[in-house]
Amino acid sequence: MTGAIIKNKIFLIILALLVIVGVLIICINFQRKNEIPSKGVFVIEGPQNLEIS
Repeated sequence: MTGAIIKNKIFLIILALLVIVGVLIICINFQRKNEIPSKGVFVIEGPQNLEIS
């Protein structure tokens, strides 16, 4: 039982690290691509969507 529990903990830790690394990579890519444009686009698109709807 103890061996299985240790393996499960190691597996969960590896999964958590992979998820954290993936999220960091995604966040870094979004910041690099859309740092200034994304803010401007959201500000411009917001009022237009409200007017249309």
